[in-house]
Amino acid sequence: MVRVGMVGFGEPSKVFHLPLFKKAGLSLAAVASSRPDAVKAEYPSATVHPTPAALFADPSVELVVIASPSYTHADLVLQAIEAGKNVITDKPFCHTVAQADAIIAARDKAGVIATVFQNRRWDSDFLTFSKLINDGTLGRIQSYRGHFEFFAPTTPGGDAPNRRTEPTQYGLGTHQVDQVYVLFGKPDWVFGDLQRIEGGENPDRMRAILGYEAGPHEGLRVELFAGFTVPDNRARYAIHGTKGSYIKSFMDCQEGQLASGIVPDDPAYGREPEERWAELTRVLEDGSTRRETVPSVPGDWSQIYSLLAEAVRTGGAPPVSAEEARDVIAIINAIERSSQEGRRVAL
Repeated sequence: MVRVGMVGFGEPSKVFHLPLFKKAGLSLAAVASSRPDAVKAEYPSATVHPTPAALFADPSVELVVIASPSYTHADLVLQAIEAGKNVITDKPFCHTVAQADAIIAARDKAGVIATVFQNRRWDSDFLTFSKLINDGTLGRIQSYRGHFEFFAPTTPGGDAPNRRTEPTQYGLGTHQVDQVYVLFGKPDWVFGDLQRIEGGENPDRMRAILGYEAGPHEGLRVELFAGFTVPDNRARYAIHGTKGSYIKSFMDCQEGQLASGIVPDDPAYGREPEERWAELTRVLEDGSTRRETVPSVPGDWSQIYSLLAEAVRTGGAPPVSAEEARDVIAIINAIERSSQEGRRVAL
């Protein structure tokens, strides 16, 4: 078992990270938290440290998981690396390319792993349509629309603390951009529109267009929509290629399952009910079309930790490289710049 030190003990730690450890071969050794009683109530064998620095100095910790607010990520990752620890941070990796470059340089000097928790590479829907794209079922992809939207108003009837502290492009947008990057690589240009729908400090609505002008994805246009002010948020993906279309509604089920206590070693974990399977429209040889449902590949977020644990044991590459994380941040930075300047920004 790889022994983990967790920075933070809020909802991100308890819902998105800790339930994945057992199946992945990780054990919680220590937590940095200002709430030791809360930690001990759930994990009595874990050492509780008052500060991240104290946790980084703990010789029993092999891997640090950082689940603190995103504006702290870059500094904490650098501190963990300086202490000689392998480290994974919740998304986003950091907020600027310069910060990513500093982390990569520190990683190389220390000879440790530095990576980011891009768990939605193991969403059920992403695994399903990635297979359809990679095996040629959809043909050459011409357009891709992705929605990552919720209804969490700050007015009476709802609350959205994450939106108030996390710009949408670095929260929901990071997942979307990472998925597109995995499939198609860096775009040639982006056009971004970031809005403050409810007038808060941070953008709570993102729309971005990513354009590919050359190479195997020539002519592809990707549209991304993210935000917290959409009452009917069933829309998820609409992907159209020369041989077919993939249309998906509803979010991957794993977040809801983990929040309700269903963990990755449960047979039901990550499996979508048939009524939530996507529609696949195939283009037949005579030019007609046929519509069918496509079974969803089971999702499994614990895979990111299984692969990371293997990398820690063997000294191999992590499932998400710091260089990939830097590219994703470069795309998001370009979306921000585009929104500020009202024009396309080349990458």
